[in-house]
Amino acid sequence: MMEADELDFLANLKEEFIEEGLEHIDALEGIALDFEKEGDKEEMTRFKRQIHSFKGSAQAIEEEAFAESLHLIESKLEVCIQADRLTDFMGFVYPCIDKMRDYVNSIEDGGDEAVLSAFVAMVAEFN
Repeated sequence: MMEADELDFLANLKEEFIEEGLEHIDALEGIALDFEKEGDKEEMTRFKRQIHSFKGSAQAIEEEAFAESLHLIESKLEVCIQADRLTDFMGFVYPCIDKMRDYVNSIEDGGDEAVLSAFVAMVAEFN
């Protein structure tokens, strides 16, 4: 059982995660838009680094299903880079970004499991 100090610490981490998570999401969206405008594959390297950082933040607050889906996005991006399927990836990533934003916004109230489930399924289904 967690003590009061541990619960306060976790609550503070979640609060920071929400703020930083929304910044990560805005950055991911910006990187995706930059890639679509410029077509520079280096943007996808930036995307991977951003999603990797976001995944670490999710793990820190014990959002394991969310973190695992972020890891899966990271892996699927690598496959798409290798197979030159970045157009497919871009079509997939925008709806994911919307679901990420919805879920992060719901964490303060305990997290919306339906949104999380939809996000996890969306990520799992992309090939």
